[in-house]
Amino acid sequence: MPIEPMRLSPHELSLLQALESGRRPAVTSSHRTRLELLGLVRDGPAGLQLTLEGHQCACQLAAPAEPERLARSGEVRSTPRDARGRRKHGRRTLPI
Repeated sequence: MPIEPMRLSPHELSLLQALESGRRPAVTSSHRTRLELLGLVRDGPAGLQLTLEGHQCACQLAAPAEPERLARSGEVRSTPRDARGRRKHGRRTLPI
């Protein structure tokens, strides 16, 4: 039975890249636990440290967003929005 490769979100990749470059990003406890269980980081008294696998994953480029998905997001947005991207009051669209 083949093992599936681990899937990392772009945010997790950016955390690993920040750790590799020497910065100390704010890492939540759930991300810290997940990355440690995957074997990408080691948590110790000096803070998070990348393992060999963590260095290899950090070298990967963050996966760009799907271009077709970005194109669809502009087409779907038919509800009028203000400058901050919020729906304008009283202009709800019906799902029917």
